[in-house]
Amino acid sequence: MLKKYLLSIFICCFIFQVSSSQEITGIATYKSFMKFDVELDSMQVPKELQADLLKAIKQQTQKEYELHFSSTESVFKEKEQLAQPSANFMSGAMVSSTGGFGVSYKNLKENRYVTQRDLLGKLFLISDTLKNQEWSLEKETKNIGDYTCFKATRVRTSEDTETGETIETPITAWYTPQIPIATGPFTYDGLPGLILEITDGKSTYLCSQVVLNPKNGVKIEQPKKGKKVSNEEFEEIQAKKMKEMRENAPVGDGNSIEFTIQN
Repeated sequence: MLKKYLLSIFICCFIFQVSSSQEITGIATYKSFMKFDVELDSMQVPKELQADLLKAIKQQTQKEYELHFSSTESVFKEKEQLAQPSANFMSGAMVSSTGGFGVSYKNLKENRYVTQRDLLGKLFLISDTLKNQEWSLEKETKNIGDYTCFKATRVRTSEDTETGETIETPITAWYTPQIPIATGPFTYDGLPGLILEITDGKSTYLCSQVVLNPKNGVKIEQPKKGKKVSNEEFEEIQAKKMKEMRENAPVGDGNSIEFTIQN
């Protein structure tokens, strides 16, 4: 098993050396899935509305995205489709979302990223440097479509804005050396191959299709609309807005529930 693993790593390095003399571009399509635990108390949500409410939540969490990539740049964004309202009203039941994801641009050569986010109808441009992601390369493999993928894991630490406690979120990536591009969805990168699946906490993004060197090329553009902030500044603004929403939310109306989605 160890020999097989070392051979795989050798193949990865060999592929990178061969690919250095040629440019690889492509478009990868991903579908998102989110595990969520929602307790629909009959005192808050009438039983006859619960099925519609769960359906609305599912529509908010299952979306399709595209990653346009080259060896040094990439842009990840939701596929164009009929616009959906940020809130769905169903006979008094409401599903709302904050912190909606827009466009995520990465420049590996310049070690930076720019992410466009929508927070309660206001656009923000989060500009920051790409952090070194210390992945643990695992021996486990699996196939995603036509590609052999290797497992990589790491843990992201953050601080609870209310309690100050440290939160550890496990992240699992599946990357393929067959596409020697060190990028993936959002700001995930740093692995010896394109990330075809990423699970961050309860959110999973799974690649369903890859088109290499498409005839019409790839479209990689950095988002420019929105208020420019750092990642730390945006997190502070988002925490403040979410706290205000909780404090101002009506209590005991008997017919409403708020489900917050953050990509």
